Amino acid sequence: VFVDTKSKDTAGAQKQGINDDVTGRRTYGTSIDLYGTIDARWRFFPRTSLLFSADFGHVLWNPTLQESLGGNTDPALANLNQYDHDHWRLWFGVQGKFSRKISVQGMIGYGNAYYKDSPEETAGDLRGADGILARLQVHWTPLATQRFSLGFQRDYRHVYFSKYYITTSPYLHYNGQIAGFILPSAAFSYALRQYSGDVDRKDHELRVGGNLDFQLTKWLKAGAHYSFW
Repeated sequence: VFVDTKSKDTAGAQKQGINDDVTGRRTYGTSIDLYGTIDARWRFFPRTSLLFSADFGHVLWNPTLQESLGGNTDPALANLNQYDHDHWRLWFGVQGKFSRKISVQGMIGYGNAYYKDSPEETAGDLRGADGILARLQVHWTPLATQRFSLGFQRDYRHVYFSKYYITTSPYLHYNGQIAGFILPSAAFSYALRQYSGDVDRKDHELRVGGNLDFQLTKWLKAGAHYSFW
C-alpha cells in the first residue's frame, strides 16, 4: 500500500517503457491516493512478453478550498467541490522487439471510479465507455543513433473542482545523436481532455517542443530547449 500525493501512473509508465505522461497529470488542491498495485510479466519469446497490471485505491481530498488553496479563494468557486472516491484499473498488453528496427508496447485496459458522496445532479460515476483505457507506443530505430516513437494514450485522472477528466492523446517523439556529442530531440502531442462533474467541458491541447543538447564531456552537458503549449 502506498501513500501518493502526486500520481502513480507517471512512474509506472516510465518503468514499463511507455513515455511518461502526455496527459498533464497536474491538479490544484491537496489529495492523498491510497492504492495498491499488482504487476506481472510473462516472457514467452526471448524478446516478447505479455503484461498484466492492476491498481485499486481510495482518494482523499482536503475538505475545504481554504485548506487546499488558502484564504483568498474566489467566492465564485464556493459551489465547486472535490469528491473522495474509490477507483480501480486493469491492464493487459504485449511488449516486444519484432525486428531489428521496430519494437512495440501496447496495453488495453478498463477502469471505474465511484463517487458515493457526490450529489446526483453532477455527472455520475466513471463507468461504461468512459472507463476504456489504452496505451500504445511504436519505436522505429532506422539507425543506432536515431529513434522515432509514435504513441497513443487514453486514461483518466481525478481532478479538483470536479470529478475526473479523460485524456485521449496521440504523440510523436524523436531522439538522435550526431557526431557522438550532439543530441537533438523533438516532441509533438495533441490531447483531448474531457472534464466531468461540477466542471463539464472539453479542452484541446497542443504541445510542440525541441531540445538541442551538447555532451561536452562525460560529466558536463549543455543545451537549449524550446516548447510551445
